[in-house]
Amino acid sequence: MGKPRDLANVVATGNILADGAVAPAELTGVTSTAAEINILDGVTATAAELNIMDGVTATTAELNHVDGVTSNVQTQMDTKAPVADPTFTGTVTGPTINASTALQIGGTAITATAAELNKMDGVTVSASDINSVTSKSPTADPTFTGTLAAPTINASTKLQVNGTDVITNARQLSNIASVDATTAAAITTAGVGGANSFDATASGALANGDPVILNANGTVSKPAVTQSVNDPATLGYTNATLFNSQGTSSVSAAYNSASSGNGKGAFMIVFKDTSDGNQFKGNTMTIRSDGELNVEGEFTIDSVQAQNDDDADIVYDPNQNKFLVVYTRGTYMDVKVRRLEGDNASNPRSYSVGAFSTIAQVSSGEGHRRPRIATNGSGGFVCIYSKGSGSELYCKGFTDIGGSMTFGSETQISNNTVSQASLVYDSASSKFVASFIETGDSGKIKTNAIGLSGTSASAASSQAVSGVTSSSTYLSAVYTTGGKVVLAFRDSSNSSYGSTVVATYNSSSNSYTYGSVQVFNAANSQYPSIGYDSNLNRVAIFYKDGGNSGLASLKHASVGTNSLTFQSNAAKVLSSAGDTVDRKSERLPFSGINMGNGYDDNKILVPWVNTNPQGRVNVANLGSSSTSLTATNYIGIADAAYSDGATATVQTQGAIDDAQSSMTIGAKQYVQGDGTIAGTADTPSVEAGLALSATKLLVKG
Repeated sequence: MGKPRDLANVVATGNILADGAVAPAELTGVTSTAAEINILDGVTATAAELNIMDGVTATTAELNHVDGVTSNVQTQMDTKAPVADPTFTGTVTGPTINASTALQIGGTAITATAAELNKMDGVTVSASDINSVTSKSPTADPTFTGTLAAPTINASTKLQVNGTDVITNARQLSNIASVDATTAAAITTAGVGGANSFDATASGALANGDPVILNANGTVSKPAVTQSVNDPATLGYTNATLFNSQGTSSVSAAYNSASSGNGKGAFMIVFKDTSDGNQFKGNTMTIRSDGELNVEGEFTIDSVQAQNDDDADIVYDPNQNKFLVVYTRGTYMDVKVRRLEGDNASNPRSYSVGAFSTIAQVSSGEGHRRPRIATNGSGGFVCIYSKGSGSELYCKGFTDIGGSMTFGSETQISNNTVSQASLVYDSASSKFVASFIETGDSGKIKTNAIGLSGTSASAASSQAVSGVTSSSTYLSAVYTTGGKVVLAFRDSSNSSYGSTVVATYNSSSNSYTYGSVQVFNAANSQYPSIGYDSNLNRVAIFYKDGGNSGLASLKHASVGTNSLTFQSNAAKVLSSAGDTVDRKSERLPFSGINMGNGYDDNKILVPWVNTNPQGRVNVANLGSSSTSLTATNYIGIADAAYSDGATATVQTQGAIDDAQSSMTIGAKQYVQGDGTIAGTADTPSVEAGLALSATKLLVKG
């Protein structure tokens, strides 16, 4: 060709050049190669259609995204929800979600389980209501602040505060409701404040926490006991009476202190009757309104020969309302025990004898001597006795519960010969106390603290009374109060004078320490025996007075911290001239006040044996006591310490006093006649309140 020809003309006319070919150089401005132009081979699109591609910058991959699109993409997008803040209609259905890892609200993972989330089902409260839960109190043990308002409470059965009955019936509520404005004003005028207290003048000093009574003159005071001491003791008989007419030895006695049940108020004397085949016998008696005794008459406890003298003892068991007696029996002097039980509701002096059990026995050689028995009042017992040719002292524990006796093992107390022993129970220290004359150790008087666990009795180290010796059977002991045991004895190291010593339990050494030895009779004093009047806190001492023709005599003394204060006047002679003493009773029982009448109360039974030898007995009264406490005059608890004549604030019913000690939580507390507070009722029975803790008392008033 002679010149380039426009490609557009070729395309427009479809005429092929005469030479049948077009050289790229002949196309003005065309830079494409033939291969590139050949790409258009087969293109049927028009120029207008090709022009649509003008300005398209998408890649092949991007254009391929529309592959398969069958309708308008925008229309389809308009029906979809945005990721951010979507709004749904109808019912939303979703797949199972692992909420512990995948579900989040506000960027916070939801860790609740499906079961926990479902608890919100049906909740209609608002978010603000739910958010206020943290300001609500729990139903159990809530702590409130500010002023509390409560709805009407139905207290028709009972109202409790801290588990304690405050109002127990509708009548009490009605009583409260019946207090009108006039009555309330009168109470306020009388000095009763809104804090359950009132003010009054103290008559006598008051300590913080003391129970308070209202006196007739409007003053307040602590209850107190007034004693009227008989100096010397008064007697039921001028010349005593008989409990056995002849051949008497091995005497002991006890008192049934029950206030109800068969046998109540009866004294029991046990003894060996040498005039009747050495049978072991008993005799019961009660006090008459004239101060003398109704003596039932002797009965046989064991018809087999009882052995030796001073070989019997008796104790009252309040746990089963029975007496238990111990004695030696048979060829080898076995230690036996029997129950004596009241069997007639109309006759307290009628008793039946149970079968014996064996506490200790040997099959040959020397047997046993001087058995003694004591109880802890809860079914536990200890028996002591000397054993064998050496007469060393042993003990054995046992229980008697539900009519069945179970015995423990034997424990040795002394390695030396013992000529006399006594056994008591120290209720304050929970110890049985053996007192004995150890003739194998120069006649020293010793004590031993015996513990009891079940049937196992354990003896501690024995402690001797310094500078004192004795012999024969010239020793007796009685438990008083506060861990104190009083020993009465003949002091061979001091002219055989009648003497006493107070032994007090020391928990750190598990032994008894002694006060000073005191002389109660500056003459030869044989066969001492001792009893205790718990109402007057006084001991009574029986003895054969070598300074007065060997007559049966009685002195008494008050018990102090570690000494005694004896009566001022001369001893009381218990029988007429010529009636000298040959034996004593192991015990002098005290009647107390359980029978509730004046003639039966506060009496000590004093049995002994004269030289005939007859069994003699008298009744001694050391005095009487009375308390200013009545069934109605207790009003509350002192709020602080006040001197005599000072204005005292008394916490009344409903107040909580915090000045007590050692109380049992939840236990009723009672005002005692001497102005103390204890967990057991005194006479009269007056409730002080309820122990809310060891130190806090809800005042009864």
